[in-house]
Amino acid sequence: MELRHLRYFVAVAEELHFGHAAQRLHIVQPALSKQIAGLEAELGVQLFHRTKRRVTITDAGQAFYDEVRSILQRIDQATEIARRTAAGEIGSLAIGFIGPAMWSLLPDTLREHRRRFPGVRFHLEELPSMMQLERLRQGALDAAFVRLPLNEHDGIDLEVVLRERFVVTVPERHPAAAATVVDLSSLADESFVLTPRRIEPGYYDQCIRLCHAHGFTPKIVEEGNGPSAICGMVATGLGVTLSPASILNVPWRGVVYRDLLRPSLHLELAVGTRSEEPSSTLRSFVETLHEVASGFAVPPPRLATAG
Repeated sequence: MELRHLRYFVAVAEELHFGHAAQRLHIVQPALSKQIAGLEAELGVQLFHRTKRRVTITDAGQAFYDEVRSILQRIDQATEIARRTAAGEIGSLAIGFIGPAMWSLLPDTLREHRRRFPGVRFHLEELPSMMQLERLRQGALDAAFVRLPLNEHDGIDLEVVLRERFVVTVPERHPAAAATVVDLSSLADESFVLTPRRIEPGYYDQCIRLCHAHGFTPKIVEEGNGPSAICGMVATGLGVTLSPASILNVPWRGVVYRDLLRPSLHLELAVGTRSEEPSSTLRSFVETLHEVASGFAVPPPRLATAG
């Protein structure tokens, strides 16, 4: 018994006329009659009563029809699900991210992708970059938004999706808070709060390089394992820190953000995926990300001199 035999049977059961059913199926009537007779022989039951004037369905035929219709509906549904999955229209994605990704282009990307493909479901985890890479290798994540540079990423493809400048984050009562822009070298004697290098090596190294470019090595007195912890410590006066410009989208009580007078380095946000062939669902998401990232801009700097 083949799937087409079931579709032939349903057409006859619904039309109760072999000629009309044949037209509906785009086959000739003798061929349809032969196929139905073969189906009845295979089942060992009579599905239709036939006379010269009419065709009626038997009780066995009606019971068979009820089941076959349900089977065909499930097959059609399964076919549609397979087609949409192959096109990346449905499925699920586990996405890791660092805080700055959520302050910048990730919300717009998720919103646009949901608009295009409402059948895709997201599972989001905020994790440090190094932890994201490990979970990506394990298959626990499909994509990871991480901070570059990262040296240990064998088996993972990294693509820069956003470059942003540094800003300095200081307590709201700090003297630098009164300036429009800040010369970083003026903070050489300050205590700094940073995320440990083992958690965010790219961010940490860029912060150190930026300070070196302004003639000093920062005195790191406190460490925080995430943006919330760092901003909280800055707000209490434990130190100052360097942040990506996307933090301007996230006001934090007790701190102010100021642009640098001579910005010389930038921070890079990248999306990481496993080097193996991605799923259709992931490919569609990355395409949406590319479109959003191409038109995304972090808040512009204030055009002023240091105060």
